Amino acid sequence: MQTVLKNLEGFYIIKKEIDNAKFPKLTNRVHYLKHEEGGVNAVCEIMRKYSEEVAEKAYQQGEEAGKEIGQRQAAIAELQSESR
Repeated sequence: MQTVLKNLEGFYIIKKEIDNAKFPKLTNRVHYLKHEEGGVNAVCEIMRKYSEEVAEKAYQQGEEAGKEIGQRQAAIAELQSESR
């Protein structure tokens, strides 16, 4: 277990850069994604698509919640008018 932890110590999320000779492919890929135009553009495109998906889902959830609230308010209003 300690060997695994020792090997992974260079990959904590809080680190801004990853440079570990034991993992050259990962080091190179992270560098590409963070610092080279093609990698940065790829990350931006992924984040754009993700944010659109999240926004659409949030919109749908908001619509559903609004409909439910409207139905409840209509039911309450109907009950109140019947009791008068």
